Amino acid sequence: MRIRGFEVRVIPGDHEPPHVHVYRSGAQIKIGLAPLEILEVQGRPSRSEIREARRIVAEHLDACLQAFEEYGA
Repeated sequence: MRIRGFEVRVIPGDHEPPHVHVYRSGAQIKIGLAPLEILEVQGRPSRSEIREARRIVAEHLDACLQAFEEYGA
């Protein structure tokens, strides 16, 4: 899904724990879904971009969890 300039993806066959990858401006933020937490940051996103990525995932947590169950591990 694309929201406010961020792209949220589940990578098919990805490993546990449930998580999504959020992309923006060449950076990647890996966010765990249960619990909701930042797992990894690649590139150089700003702190506000990291907060906004987490906020987007929180707003769409049910859809993210469902997508991970369908396409992830």
